[in-house]
Amino acid sequence: MRVPRPGRRGPETEEGSNMKQFGALAALALAGLVLGCNGAAATGKPGSASPATTVTPASPASTPAPGGPAASAPPAPALPPSTAASSSAVASAPAPAAVPSSAVWSYPGAVGSPAGSSTGVLLKGTIPPDPTTAFSGVLFMVGERILPGSTVLVSYQASPVAWLPGIFTSSEVLGIDTVFLAGGDYTLAVIAPDGTSSAPLALTVAAAPSGSSLLAAPEVHMVWPASFDTSFAGTAWIMGDHFEAGAVLAGTSPVGSFVAPLLFVNERTLGWVTATPVAGSYSLQVVNPTLAASATVTVTVGPPSAVAGLPAPGLVYAQSSVASPFVGTVRVFGSNFVPGAVLELTDAKGNVTSTPLLSIASDEVWWELFYPAPGTYQALVRNPDGQATPSWPFTVN
Repeated sequence: MRVPRPGRRGPETEEGSNMKQFGALAALALAGLVLGCNGAAATGKPGSASPATTVTPASPASTPAPGGPAASAPPAPALPPSTAASSSAVASAPAPAAVPSSAVWSYPGAVGSPAGSSTGVLLKGTIPPDPTTAFSGVLFMVGERILPGSTVLVSYQASPVAWLPGIFTSSEVLGIDTVFLAGGDYTLAVIAPDGTSSAPLALTVAAAPSGSSLLAAPEVHMVWPASFDTSFAGTAWIMGDHFEAGAVLAGTSPVGSFVAPLLFVNERTLGWVTATPVAGSYSLQVVNPTLAASATVTVTVGPPSAVAGLPAPGLVYAQSSVASPFVGTVRVFGSNFVPGAVLELTDAKGNVTSTPLLSIASDEVWWELFYPAPGTYQALVRNPDGQATPSWPFTVN
């Protein structure tokens, strides 16, 4: 028998050779499986190459688009590393290099920047219109076609700094609870639940004036809306300065004097929930809990004015029945709907009830129903000028 020298390999047996061939084949198969899995995970096609991964700075966590199989709540607002998040959402100035202006801000459903994907949501301004760095509370955005569930992307000097949940008031008003830690140029973009965005709204925040305003008398700068008529019912916004929590509205109307509670939003914004069914002049004065009072301002309430020459609303589709008990929204699709439209419901005895509609667009309104009585009805949409759609049967089973 020949004894192999140390360091030299002995002759291979047939069994050892076969085992080596089997191991090599297994390694090749395993490598092919790994490459195929990587390609499929990246592109959905077995064996295709994995594309390069793009990382966007300070992007919110990716979530499935609304309506997808596993939609989740929006992520927390993204703040630059130099800014510490507090218990309330903060929109502040980042370090210039924290988020490059050239970076693509990504969120569910977005394509490129929000400015490039407007889908009809229109922003007109904010309440208050000129917040300072002393601002703290709810900033309201006024516009059109705002939807429940919308969020707001806040950018500072063209760099995204916060993604905040919206406080939905109506299709024309959306609020965000925020503070501004630095003065400068901001933009606000409303992001609808489907991920599409409005064009950005520019907002300049000035530095807060020095000195304390604790004992200063309140000042009223303006009341919004700028004009009222006898059909108004809702919230009138009073903008000014030095307002305090607990302030009230003292005034006189064509039918006498009154004192009304006010909704405190912040030191520069108050809300007055009211109706103005009587035409004439109203004198208004804000009184703080310290009894310091503002100068008197006057608003005039006129008769309702309908815009002449508008086309009659049309009906395309409306749900014809619901099952009792029912609480929810019935969507009505048509044409030429205008804000202020109502839904008239006529029962079998001829009794008519009128319900205000939430105006979404000129071709869509929402009808909120709360436990309607079972029965058969006729429904129609009527615009403020009196023109109406054809009626359709509506049954509560």
